[in-house]
Amino acid sequence: MRERPLDEIDSKILRILMQDSRASISQIAKALGLSRPTVRRRIRSLEKRGVIKAYTIEIDEKLLLGALVVCTIQSSQPEETLMKLREISSIYEVFVTTGKPNIVAVARVSSYEELKELARNLSAIDPEADVKIAIKHVYRSLSYEMLARFGVVSLFCDYCGKKISGEPLTYTVHNRKYYFCCPTCLREYAKKLKKR
Repeated sequence: MRERPLDEIDSKILRILMQDSRASISQIAKALGLSRPTVRRRIRSLEKRGVIKAYTIEIDEKLLLGALVVCTIQSSQPEETLMKLREISSIYEVFVTTGKPNIVAVARVSSYEELKELARNLSAIDPEADVKIAIKHVYRSLSYEMLARFGVVSLFCDYCGKKISGEPLTYTVHNRKYYFCCPTCLREYAKKLKKR
């Protein structure tokens, strides 16, 4: 028996679920003017046929704690490296590439200690591998200032461009933080912004 193609009702149900995967059968039935048993039967059919694979949520990553870390690895033993990467709990995505680096892993850490642990684990996987770690985005609990203090990242002055050594001076405008190496750069930058 051939499966029937998706019809307009199936498409409308899918659109509602794509907007809100937690929509109840009653809500969908009311929105489409159908009975609850009809909607339930249609959803079960869509699940059984593999049209609906999962009900998921989207996360506003800006509200998470910690940092998103991208790790690039050039390994001469990519299969073994991939197996070992699966054991690192902070890594949640791994990509294999055809160039150099041949493996890219994405991790989330919520503290400097977790970042150090990730670096230790990556180095232990394959001592011969070329491993690089880049912090893609810092979330609320792990600040750039803290990471700079520990030498994990370098901060550069938003006015003169020099590398900041020590504690940076900060200036916040419209929820964006700017970093400065000295009071003069901070003052000149603030003047420049006021002229705009």
